[in-house]
Amino acid sequence: MTPELATLAPLLLPILAVCIMAWKRILRRAELQLPRSLQTSSWGFIEITITVGSYLLFTVGLLLSCRLLLGWEFDTSELDLTTRARTLYINGIAELTAVLVSTLFIAHGPLRLNPTPIGWTLSRALADIRLALLVAAAVLPVIYLVQFIVTQLPGMQYKHPFITMLLESDSPSLWIAVAVSAVVVAPIAEEYFFRALVQGWFESLLNAAIVNVRSPVTDIPCEDDATEPLIPASEEPDLGLLKYLPILLSATLFAAAHVGHGGGWVAIFVLALPLGCLYQKTRRLLPGIILHMLLNAISVGLAFIVSLNPPS
Repeated sequence: MTPELATLAPLLLPILAVCIMAWKRILRRAELQLPRSLQTSSWGFIEITITVGSYLLFTVGLLLSCRLLLGWEFDTSELDLTTRARTLYINGIAELTAVLVSTLFIAHGPLRLNPTPIGWTLSRALADIRLALLVAAAVLPVIYLVQFIVTQLPGMQYKHPFITMLLESDSPSLWIAVAVSAVVVAPIAEEYFFRALVQGWFESLLNAAIVNVRSPVTDIPCEDDATEPLIPASEEPDLGLLKYLPILLSATLFAAAHVGHGGGWVAIFVLALPLGCLYQKTRRLLPGIILHMLLNAISVGLAFIVSLNPPS
């Protein structure tokens, strides 16, 4: 058992009770019931490439600027605590800047969309917060249970670089840098990229594939040369289990991006499933960002508790 999970052991029964009550409410009120059909997004591979390219460009640009203008060194062979904290801040600034550039490109580029279709809206902030808290109470205990089971397997020990860095250091500046990066920056950037851009693109590809396969006949000739639709234009087909495919694909990519965390990628894949469902149901990023923030905040908080009482 990892030290972080061992810290939760005394709270097992209360956590389990809250989890059961949350699942009852979700199932009764269908909080995560997905729509019958998927919305088509106007962005795709070009916007994803711009986001990744912007992140790499800003990261390299900031590192070089800090080195030339401020004299900071970033020798990867000898990363002291100050350098690690600086690297985290630079990486965070680059991620958020890439998100901003990508959003502006979608809003003011060839697509000419406003940020709302992507998911950047606070129009239902209170409802989104309540939904995120409810889903967190239901899924976070399951995620930690999965993580516990997986980490018992040979070669699957959880090795998150942030947690390892924190447990090896008592530097307040590094703790602040890790907390900002993990609890604020990562949820915003990752939810935008993996849920809005990647999952939204997969949903569009699935919609296009279904339209091409079905190729429905929409009109029939009448005696008076009028046309009568066989299927009302407002009626959208129920995709059934196919609507989960974009969620599974984006969750797989999300987990693949964390393969360096030992066996943690399994729990991360499980986490990505409700995150994908939240975005597909609401088309808003705030619920997933809050859920993601909660998980990372709990992980950092548990690491802090463990650092105060390190295992012998």
